[in-house]
Amino acid sequence: MADGGRGDGRPVLRRAGGEGGREHAPRLDSADERRPETVGRFVAAFVRGVQAGGVLATVKHFPGHGDTRIDSHRALPVLRADRERLERVELVPFRAAIAAGVGAVMTAHLSIPALDATPAPVRALAPGENPETDDPAEIARDATVPASMSPAVVDGLLRRDLGFAGLVVTDAVDMGGIVDHFDPGDAAVRAILAGADQVMKSPDTDAAIAGVRRAVADGRISATRLDQSVARILEARRRFPAPQPDPEAPFRVIDRPEHRALAEEIAARAVTLVRETPGALPLARAQRVVHLVVNDVASVAAPGRDLARELELRFGRAPQTFVFDPRSRAEDVEPLLEAAAGADAVLVSLFVRVRTGSGKLVLPEPARDAIGRLTSSGARLVGVSFGSPYVAADLPGLATYLAAYGDQPVMQVAIARAIFGETAIGGRLPVTIAGVAERGAGISREKKP
Repeated sequence: MADGGRGDGRPVLRRAGGEGGREHAPRLDSADERRPETVGRFVAAFVRGVQAGGVLATVKHFPGHGDTRIDSHRALPVLRADRERLERVELVPFRAAIAAGVGAVMTAHLSIPALDATPAPVRALAPGENPETDDPAEIARDATVPASMSPAVVDGLLRRDLGFAGLVVTDAVDMGGIVDHFDPGDAAVRAILAGADQVMKSPDTDAAIAGVRRAVADGRISATRLDQSVARILEARRRFPAPQPDPEAPFRVIDRPEHRALAEEIAARAVTLVRETPGALPLARAQRVVHLVVNDVASVAAPGRDLARELELRFGRAPQTFVFDPRSRAEDVEPLLEAAAGADAVLVSLFVRVRTGSGKLVLPEPARDAIGRLTSSGARLVGVSFGSPYVAADLPGLATYLAAYGDQPVMQVAIARAIFGETAIGGRLPVTIAGVAERGAGISREKKP
């Protein structure tokens, strides 16, 4: 249910072809069938934990934005799933969240004809009105009204069938999946009529308010309907009251030694050795290591400063480092290959993520070429993902591959300790990487004596 992700734990790597982003529900194997309940347990635990701390938890994106290949920031996805499939897969985690007492649900900008067959209108857009694309071919021309604007989904499925009585908020209504079909006033009115209590991030707040006022004046939206939402908002505020602010409180709580220790423990236990060439790890301080840093965005400063510092501490000098990002060129590969020819190992640090709005992993082509040529040369490669673990599927040449799941400083330090054998490695993949490893996989390594 995370933004930009898939319900089966796989990334969205490409947009589906076909007019209007037509999609079809994939077939599930027996392992997939069990996943919704597993997800539901995690969701319920998160909800209980967050709300026990006095914070309103919100689950999203209802009724399930997982199996889509279209990013709703760009256009309106169409999910061709029937009600039976939704009950069996997408709705399971939401039922678990509701049973756990979740305070709010965010609705999806997602067309599901099986739930509401009302056609979605198509607007003529001004240049730039869709914040992600001006390509008219991406507009979903055969879509039905999105779940976030559908009374059948919000008041019917969510409130009546699932029994949810809490706060309903829309996803941001300035996204392409909405602006392609509704102007700001129409979007706000439709969301309220569907059962939403809060309409999030309109592209034109004044126009949205004016549209709601007109709908109230002409009787399309009743005062009773607005009172229902006001009552739910007030109930959420009562249930999760904002504490009286204390300007000094952060300085008494944040960054305490026990918090740092816990963060270090979490980071160390998260490190996952997905695959390994025999003898590749641990690295030794006496080795000559070349460091290849791959970044998916052009940046003034290279990422991985904390890792660089840790490497320098262990080697007694900064390793020869090459940074590849979208500005890199084909001719940048040769100097790296020459340096690697005399090295004992090449450490490949991958700062690559699936980015909202693009829905795909973007690896600079010179970096892909360099890793391929290093593999062919027989170089000893140790790859570490400091972003999306799925990049392993795109780089089969990284026969030794660790997943760090993020580029936080504490994670960079944890990786340095792990690859030098200073700490044990015992992490397990929380997702399946197609063609690489199944969810739950991970190679354990003891701490070096």
